[in-house]
Amino acid sequence: MKTLADRIKFLPIEQDIVKSSSLDLSHIGKQVIEGKVIEVGPEIEEVRIGDIIRFNEKTPVYLEEKDIKVGFIMESDVLLIMGNEKEG
Repeated sequence: MKTLADRIKFLPIEQDIVKSSSLDLSHIGKQVIEGKVIEVGPEIEEVRIGDIIRFNEKTPVYLEEKDIKVGFIMESDVLLIMGNEKEG
C-alpha cells in the first residue's frame, strides 16, 4: 500500500475508556483517538513520521496490512500533534 496525496498512515494507539464522576463508559471498552505516524503522502506539510497524532475517533479509515491494523486519515483531520517518539 502506498500513502497518497494528503493522507497519513498510522498505527492506532488504543486507550481505555475511564469512568468519570458523572458518566460510566467502561462498557464501551477501548477507543482510538491517537496514532503513531508510520507513513505520509507527498502533500503532507506539518505531520512527520514518528509523530503521535490525535484525531476524532470517527474520522479514520482502518485496513489490515500484513495482519496489522493500520489507519488512514487526511492531514486536515489531525487535531493535535502530541510529539514525536524520536524527540523522547
